Amino acid sequence: MAAKERPVLTHRVGHLKISVWRNKKGDQSWYTAMLTRSYRDASGEWQETPSLNLCDLVVAANMLERIFGYCVASDFSETLGSDTPPSKDQTPAQCTSQENDAIPF
Repeated sequence: MAAKERPVLTHRVGHLKISVWRNKKGDQSWYTAMLTRSYRDASGEWQETPSLNLCDLVVAANMLERIFGYCVASDFSETLGSDTPPSKDQTPAQCTSQENDAIPF
C-alpha cells in the first residue's frame, strides 16, 4: 500500500488551516487546496469542518490569496527555472476560466 501523500504546504491562522497538494499526471501538474476550521465538539475533542462563520471569511480570503500567490510563484519558478515571481498579469493556464465555470452571481 502506497504512503498517503502529504501536503506541500500547510498554513494556519487561528482556527483556520489551509493545506495544499501538488498533483501530477504525465507532464502536467496542478495544485488543490483544502480550507478547514478547527473546533471542539461537545466531548472536548478537536474536529475539523469546511464550514466557516462570518468572522472567518476575511481571514480565509487573505489565506487563499497568499496560497494562490505561492502556487503561481512555484509554477513560474519550475517552468522557467527562475525564482523571479510572475508579474500581476500572468495567470497560470489552470486558472483561466472556461464558459462553464462562470459563477451565476
